[in-house]
Amino acid sequence: MGRFDGKVAIVTGGGSGIGREICLRLAQEGAKLVIADVDLNSAQETASKVSAANGEALPLQTDVASATDVQRMIEATADRFERLDILVNNAGIIIRKRIDEYSEEEWDRMHDVNLKAFFQCLKHGLPLMKRSGRGKVVAIASMAGLVGLRYGAGYTAYSSTKGGILSLVRALAAELAPYSINVNSVSPGTIETPIASLYLNDPAMKDKILGAIPMGRTGRPSDIAAAVAFLCSDDADFITGTNLLVDGGQSSTMTLGTVEEQFRSFHQRT
Repeated sequence: MGRFDGKVAIVTGGGSGIGREICLRLAQEGAKLVIADVDLNSAQETASKVSAANGEALPLQTDVASATDVQRMIEATADRFERLDILVNNAGIIIRKRIDEYSEEEWDRMHDVNLKAFFQCLKHGLPLMKRSGRGKVVAIASMAGLVGLRYGAGYTAYSSTKGGILSLVRALAAELAPYSINVNSVSPGTIETPIASLYLNDPAMKDKILGAIPMGRTGRPSDIAAAVAFLCSDDADFITGTNLLVDGGQSSTMTLGTVEEQFRSFHQRT
């Protein structure tokens, strides 16, 4: 018997990477899945993997920045499953530019997909979740919403969207608690995804990043899926308004760059 038997979950951005792993983990533990992704083929691929493991999944082409698409997603969920117990707001994009290089359209698009979509999914999904009597909402934020990222310019828009998610989670926790709906977030650190491969494939850059992670390795999508599954489970019934960092301790340490070895040697002598 799985932790999510009889439960229905929507995972946005479920077609690949972290989203796909979340879908597979929730399905493995008994949840029925609505897999929403802007790329229908990717959503169908994830659904096929769920089906191959004897799970049930509905793939949907959904642009979460579109209120119309989100409404259709919720309607399709109601038509197929008649309930909604879990909402995982995972879909996100990143456009890396310096602050003075962004066009207004690029800035708005990132905020529409990463932050406004969270509002859209909740606005349209809450009536169905309230009908279920209780629910779990988990948003995928980021370590970048808590600290600035030194290893590359171009994260300002991304960081602002993820910081917005963290604030929204705290506000929603109080607003939705009377309905027995828990709202939390998971903040990944450096995770092995297609986006991260752009810099993890560079040996020198990977060494620098690993040097900043106390656990000595990069994260895996399964690490994030495990955290999400916990927050969606009954074990987390008294946890709401919380951000769970899954970063191997990366954000808990201060790195000293090129003088780090010199600093260490100094303290060894004193």
